[in-house]
Amino acid sequence: MLGSRGRRHDAATVADQEGESGPGSRPSWEVRIFPQLAVFVDNGRVRGIATPDSAAQTREGVGVGDSLEIAKRHYQGLDCYGVTLGSDSTRPSYPACAGRLKGGNEVYFGGDPVDTIWVTAKGGLEAGNGPILSVR
Repeated sequence: MLGSRGRRHDAATVADQEGESGPGSRPSWEVRIFPQLAVFVDNGRVRGIATPDSAAQTREGVGVGDSLEIAKRHYQGLDCYGVTLGSDSTRPSYPACAGRLKGGNEVYFGGDPVDTIWVTAKGGLEAGNGPILSVR
């Protein structure tokens, strides 16, 4: 679970908790936490969503529990890499892939098998031709 239904988190509070406070560090967005879903909002517009929900899948059919190989087959041009967890570079990296979708949205698959899917957009998420991320 990501948190209790509809709980809001001011992004500056989250940044303060992670040691990123200081002049100019207060972002204009907030994080709204629901069970199995985080929603990133900026000035009333949804800028991103993230979920570890095992029933979630992208428009192209890639879901939590799928391998990164499946994600790469469905999304040409994904950039895959290892993310270092924290400042301890001796810990194994966390596998991830990210790429740009049609319309400027971006998708991120974390873990192998995928344990989290993120979809973000600088201009705001627009469904366009249907949902970008859905629950099976």
